[in-house]
Amino acid sequence: ESYAFSLEDQGFTHWAEWKHLSKDEIKEKGGMSDMEATLCHSVLTGNAERPDLLRKFLHPEFEDISELFCLRFPDAQAREARDFAIRLTDELGTADFSFFQIQQYLKEAPTLRQARDGIHKHGSRLLRLVDAEAARQRPPQPPPPEESKEWVHGWLKELGLEEHSQCFIEQALTSEEDVLEAPLDHEALAKLGVQKLGQRCKILKAVCALKANA
Repeated sequence: ESYAFSLEDQGFTHWAEWKHLSKDEIKEKGGMSDMEATLCHSVLTGNAERPDLLRKFLHPEFEDISELFCLRFPDAQAREARDFAIRLTDELGTADFSFFQIQQYLKEAPTLRQARDGIHKHGSRLLRLVDAEAARQRPPQPPPPEESKEWVHGWLKELGLEEHSQCFIEQALTSEEDVLEAPLDHEALAKLGVQKLGQRCKILKAVCALKANA
């Protein structure tokens, strides 16, 4: 859920639009860990080697839900299990929720009665789709990184090229002296990550101006 907004912002609003992605692409585009990307990729591709995982995302039928209820509350009567299953299924006996959602809901329900009466309530894992969509909240954006205080950052910022300052800093080109002593040319700047010819020309011209004033 925490990765949904990021993927949607990149145009992946439905599983069919990203089921073709490789595990590494899912990891990169979703900002996921390797384990999370592996899990998503296995589900999207229907990995036959992980039936345990795939079952979690299937939609259980009436009898499955009754069984899950009885496993969670062994002392429950059969009619109580049926009542719970009726509340979660349509006229065809199919639920709108996955095995995983129902198992998590039952796991968190402290009592049989609360499990039965808490369905669809605000904060429940079993919100109807329309309610779940309405309840979604985009996670807060992380604070912007603190602006570098290195001389080279301020110098490049004056040139309108501050996006390249980190490349200079990573190569220990942080001060005016460092920049003046470095053998900077088009090839060196390209290796630093300055790919646009116009930007390289701008930096080299500024270096010449620094040398003239030194």
